Amino acid sequence: MRIKCLYIFIITFLICSCEKVDMTQSGLQEPSEWVTAKVAVVLPLSGEDSDKERYERISRMFEENVIKAQYNLSEGVKLELEWIDENTVDIRKFAEELYYRDDVMALIGPLRNENVDIVADAIYKKGMPMFVMTSSESIVRKYSSGTAGVKVKEPFLWSMSATDMLQSSIIMAKAGCVGAEKISLICPENAYGDTFYKWVPQFTGEMSLTLVDNVRYSDTRELQNEFERICKSETEAVICALNDTEEAKIVLEIANDNPEAPKIFFTGSVFNSSLFRSGALAEGAEGFSMYPSPYTGFLQAYQARFDELPILMEAQLYDSLLLSLISFAYHHYSEGSISMNRVLARLSDLPLTDNTELHESLFWETGTPVWDHAALGVCVLEQARQGKFPEFNLIGALGNIKFAKDSYTTLSNSIYMNWMIHDGQPLILDFIAESEVKFSSYVGTWEWLKIMEDLENSLLERG
Repeated sequence: MRIKCLYIFIITFLICSCEKVDMTQSGLQEPSEWVTAKVAVVLPLSGEDSDKERYERISRMFEENVIKAQYNLSEGVKLELEWIDENTVDIRKFAEELYYRDDVMALIGPLRNENVDIVADAIYKKGMPMFVMTSSESIVRKYSSGTAGVKVKEPFLWSMSATDMLQSSIIMAKAGCVGAEKISLICPENAYGDTFYKWVPQFTGEMSLTLVDNVRYSDTRELQNEFERICKSETEAVICALNDTEEAKIVLEIANDNPEAPKIFFTGSVFNSSLFRSGALAEGAEGFSMYPSPYTGFLQAYQARFDELPILMEAQLYDSLLLSLISFAYHHYSEGSISMNRVLARLSDLPLTDNTELHESLFWETGTPVWDHAALGVCVLEQARQGKFPEFNLIGALGNIKFAKDSYTTLSNSIYMNWMIHDGQPLILDFIAESEVKFSSYVGTWEWLKIMEDLENSLLERG
């Protein structure tokens, strides 16, 4: 019966996700009463790199799905969003004031690592769930519940990605697969650059590559000078872990004027609409970004509705809203006896069983992509009212929502996309996952190539 209920919800939810449907014509009504939780969202809402329109439309899509998932219930649960522009707000003042606010149940953002550190340091004692897009190893280590950083009474910082150690290894392996053996890295002197600066040298050694340069920059002028120097070196591929798209444009302008420039691989920090709008300058630009799993159906539902691919932030924002809603529902119906953070930890511990098998079997048997959230439907919200937890793991836009059990801070099964810009739009070249065999793995390919090369050399030596 549970599987049947979930199946019915999946199909209904996919239809609702793809287009606006007037469900009231079928006799369905919104709840007569709503319980509302306020969530603060701190993201860049102004400036060249802002994707404000995308953030707002994905939040509207979420809101519509929340309403449709709770038709004919007497009482519903929903979110009220308070938008804060990260580019203009005094982040320290905001963090100090947030600590004393009782009307905000959860926080989404900020985006920049340095701002995450400021806000987290101000509110960690409050115990408010904080959903962030950061993947800085230093911040994760400082604020996770299982490390020797600040003393937190329960997990509170929920990073909607893995650390960039995985991204580093994937890019290094891709460079090796395209024939580049001499690698360089350029990254900023901040928390975002720390992970790449530390781990790229280690991966070059493990993959038998040569690290020509491992450089950091403090401003755009230094970035320009260092990249020009790298272009004159023996570097065959350069990893550009930059702050934003404006810095990517500086690199692309130099490379486009230099026929001897090495192959460039950007990290996910520049994968946004600003890069897409860069015209001929960005044509052919290639990189990697964490991305929604192609098996959840989110990509198909999104494209059917908006006629374009999402950026990573939209999927991360959607899942942050999803987790805020669910954890608040359990907190509310338990009359505050279980905190939102404890709910998130309980949900993360659920096994990857029935719901994963179900959505994959439906995909292959029917050919229909299934966006199986499992968490937003009547089944799970009704369980929250009864104080029960589902038997299966949650699946969101990004894929299985499961945080590393040792710290409950980073997602443990991130999917990465190899992208390229063509005609102002991103092309998906490949999906890469560390642990799922259904996705191709550059790391695995590179290891296989090295084994074959070593075998060939051994045979040649034997004569």
